[in-house]
Amino acid sequence: MKAFPKMPNGVTPLYFIQAFSTFSFAVLYCSLALYTTKQLGLSSVLSNSIVGLFIAFNYIFQLLGGVIGGRYLTNRSLFFMTIIIQSIGLVVLALADSSLLYIGLSLFLVGCGLNTTCYNSMLTQRFEQSDERRESAFVLNYAAMNIGFCAGYISSGFFDYTNQYQYLFYICIVTNAMTLGLILKNWLNLDDVNTPLTQIKHKSHFIYNNLGGVILTLILIPTMYLCFHSERFSNGLLVVLSSLVCGLILILRVRQKNKADKQKMSAYLLLAASTFLFWMIYFTGPMGVTLFIKNNVDKHCLGYELATQWIRNINPLVIIFGAPLMVAIINKLKEQGYQVTVSIQFVLSFALMACSFFSLAAGILYSNHQGYTHLYWVIVYIMMQGIAELLLAPVGYALIGRIAPPHLQGILMGSWMLVSGLAAFFSQNFSNAMVKSEHSNPLLTNEDFLQVFKQLGVAALIGAILLFFLSRRIRNYIDVSDNLGEENTKIASLA
Repeated sequence: MKAFPKMPNGVTPLYFIQAFSTFSFAVLYCSLALYTTKQLGLSSVLSNSIVGLFIAFNYIFQLLGGVIGGRYLTNRSLFFMTIIIQSIGLVVLALADSSLLYIGLSLFLVGCGLNTTCYNSMLTQRFEQSDERRESAFVLNYAAMNIGFCAGYISSGFFDYTNQYQYLFYICIVTNAMTLGLILKNWLNLDDVNTPLTQIKHKSHFIYNNLGGVILTLILIPTMYLCFHSERFSNGLLVVLSSLVCGLILILRVRQKNKADKQKMSAYLLLAASTFLFWMIYFTGPMGVTLFIKNNVDKHCLGYELATQWIRNINPLVIIFGAPLMVAIINKLKEQGYQVTVSIQFVLSFALMACSFFSLAAGILYSNHQGYTHLYWVIVYIMMQGIAELLLAPVGYALIGRIAPPHLQGILMGSWMLVSGLAAFFSQNFSNAMVKSEHSNPLLTNEDFLQVFKQLGVAALIGAILLFFLSRRIRNYIDVSDNLGEENTKIASLA
């Protein structure tokens, strides 16, 4: 096995599409809390709620993207359409009017939420189900995505001191236009493979499905607007969606006809539960931790004060340089006969997550007489989080392509992302606990941050321990089911 195997047609253009399309989300991800508090003048608690809903529904819409893409609209068509919707939302946000905030975010969210699953489906469909290059492709794709994050963070940092973000949103519109151009240029190489829509033979049915997909997509915009205005409606919608998805996955597991598929679904459920805890801890980053870095950290380095977004840019840099290195190391270890299992990678990611928050807690304990935490504690936190994310996120996406039947890949990919969205919704509670006080004086706020950082570190450590004891069972579910699947294939071919 080569360290960097040659990829199928369409994979490399998708890397570039990923990098450009991620830019605008990166800008909102790192600057939304600052945009709402510093430019629009909203409170920290309200800002955390908005950011929490923004992240949560971004992932919830990814589930809906898995339902619409490939069934009502082709994945490439839905991706193209949602980039346009996203761009309209950016135009509204650029007006910097608090009364239009929810309209702009609703448009942007529908766009970026639906297109993520479309993108992952297009990428995974470039490979056969048994193709071992898929995991490497997703890790390298994760690096491409973080190039977009890196560029977004750098650009956002230039507006950190003025707190005027409208011109930044116009830059996002330009990168979205470049994304649209790349999609059109590579249109023929991004067609759907083995999706329900490709099985439709009658043109009238195909057009009917397309029309339904467009209507469903547009209906989501006022629905999201209502969610921003009604916390009760949002909570109810999240409970209903999570219950439906859990019930659906359990039903799908029961309906599998052979032991191999049932074991794969069991592995999926166990790993999905662990990712819920991981992302619930992780997503405090763009909320409470961003405000901690802004107000409680001495950001001076070599005599210069760094922007908050530039400090957070360490995360995508770690992923950009770490992703190809990790691919090479893992492939080399596999070549030498070592087993690098998905569950062990998850255990390591939780352990690093725990260490990252203990680093922030130590930074507060050793803060200066004015209460400011030294920058290097934050750098350690961000680097550890980057490695932890790299060990877990792309591997999870690749796992779905490995264990899911082709006709269920969209639903299971979307469900996997829904778990992240639910986690983001609950993580706002941790972030709100960090900012009980609206004061910006570190001497008054450090105690709240310290208590939450310690709690998050302990929670991540418990997750690592539990996964370690479950790792053998998860490995057996995946590996044994793969062997059973190969045997069933051989029997079928002999028959």
